[in-house]
Formats: sequence, C-alpha cells, structure tokens
Amino acid sequence: MSSFEIVFYSLCLAFVWVEIFNPFKKLKPFNCIPCMTGWISLILSVIYGFELLKIILLMAVGVFIGALYEQIKMRWL
Repeated sequence: MSSFEIVFYSLCLAFVWVEIFNPFKKLKPFNCIPCMTGWISLILSVIYGFELLKIILLMAVGVFIGALYEQIKMRWL
C-alpha cells in the first residue's frame, strides 16, 4: 500500500467514524477529523511495515489533510 493510499483511506475512515459511527461524542480524539486521520494513518502505516521516519511523516500528513478537509467543509459545505 502506498503512502497516498494510506492517507486517503485514513481520511475516509476518519470521516465515517466521526460523522456516522462515533459512540464517543465527548472524547477529543474520537470526535475530531484531523485527530482521527492522524491516528488512523499511524495505525495503517505501522500495520503495513513502514520505517519510523515515514510513520511519523504519514501521521503529520494525515493530520494536515484532515485539517484541510475540515476547513473546506466549514467554509464551503
């Protein structure tokens, strides 16, 4: 699985978790799309066996993409 796929799937899973399935409405990492995107990209990159530097980079990119999506959603959607 490539880095792009990990970030894309983590954004998709975070959206589904936060908007549809979220049983923890009050806890911060579980109701925030950027937070969940970062954590899911971290988990997926560990599962697929990336090295430590790339794992940290993918987590940071996941948080950035999640925040970018959140800003687009707040402004235009």
